[in-house]
Amino acid sequence: MKKLLHIFCFFILTFCLFSEDVQLTISASKTLVNIGDRVDIRLIATSDIKFDRIEFDIPKGGYEVLENDKKSKLKEEGGKYYLSRSFQIAFFNTGSFSIGPLKVSIYKGSDKICEKFSNIIDIDVQTLLKKDDNNIEDIKSPQGIDGNPMYLLKYLIPLILLLILLFVFWKFFKREKKTKKIPVQLTPLEQFMKDIHILKGQNFLAKQQFRLFYYSLSDIAKTFLSDEHVFNASDLTSYEILEYLSLQAETKSFAEYWKKFFNAADMVKYAKHNPDKNFIDNLDNLINKIEIAYKNKAREERNVSNS
Repeated sequence: MKKLLHIFCFFILTFCLFSEDVQLTISASKTLVNIGDRVDIRLIATSDIKFDRIEFDIPKGGYEVLENDKKSKLKEEGGKYYLSRSFQIAFFNTGSFSIGPLKVSIYKGSDKICEKFSNIIDIDVQTLLKKDDNNIEDIKSPQGIDGNPMYLLKYLIPLILLLILLFVFWKFFKREKKTKKIPVQLTPLEQFMKDIHILKGQNFLAKQQFRLFYYSLSDIAKTFLSDEHVFNASDLTSYEILEYLSLQAETKSFAEYWKKFFNAADMVKYAKHNPDKNFIDNLDNLINKIEIAYKNKAREERNVSNS
């Protein structure tokens, strides 16, 4: 009986010492974020006494949990034991939010040794939109894209030779039952306008699926910017894209167009703005102006290269 009492007392003493010895700390990858940004939260447990794992539930708050990595591995360094767990969240409302305290259970083997609470971290969420960002008035009058027909004369002879060559090949292979289709290589701008046309054909706006439409529209724009200006636009937020465009000499003239484009799309995606017909028409007009601006740029580059 005394032996059992000694074992029980030893277990209670170990539990008390261990619970005092464990230190819990949570940290965030960033504490000032924009709506929709991903934030990595990391919990680190530190102790002088060896343990096996930690368990905790993520408390509900003004955020959505995107990823929860439950894998953890104990590390030893300088006589101390470290174990970390991480999860990823995103905010879709502005304001100040608190993460924690997390109620953490410490385990050794299958036995729960103790429970402790972590610290609290505060995260501020801001919006990219300003009060006047819903006004997408004309930046400047559209410029004409009329060309000079005489410009094509120097291509006339090569074109005729090319047509003759194609005719010879056609005559040579006309008896073939199967012909290979040559895929048409579109320019980034042509692909951009084609993808928008396909997106409109899915009738998301008529079904009032506004957020899905503008999420898809933003992805199409990011793909175009990646191909046209050769940078990783698809991996960046709207704010980071606008910052990049405004700092590059060759893209600075387009930055204001894209600012109005992404601000309008973000109003629907993140601020849950329900666009009316005037809002949709204004954005369509802005896309047409973007197309004209890039066509003008391409024509100017051709003129410079041929002069």
